Amino acid sequence: ILIASPLGLATKLKEAGPAASDFLAAIELLVVDNADVIAMQNWSHLQTVLESLNQIPKKNTDVDVMRVREMHLEGFARHHRQTVFLSSFASAEINALSRVSCQNVAGRARYRVNSYPGVLGRAAAAA
Repeated sequence: ILIASPLGLATKLKEAGPAASDFLAAIELLVVDNADVIAMQNWSHLQTVLESLNQIPKKNTDVDVMRVREMHLEGFARHHRQTVFLSSFASAEINALSRVSCQNVAGRARYRVNSYPGVLGRAAAAA
């Protein structure tokens, strides 16, 4: 389990050199929480991280080859990664990034809550 901000991961990737993304090679589930807030800050950090995910490792030190899945060695790991974007609202940036970076063989699904009643009706009734 890796919990990090896009800024922290992007900084680590730029500082550590060519094999910096090796620790991101085996990510199978990615959850981007508050994607709308990230879009208002610096969206390029998230794009940098998503481009670095599931690459074939450049170094093979400290790797137990019995635990490496064949799909990772063949470069198909990104097609099996599940990616979840959580956002308060839909945006063109999130849609474009999911279309480009999320290529799971099982396809895509979108869940939207449309039945939020809001608070204006309660405020007007109280006044």
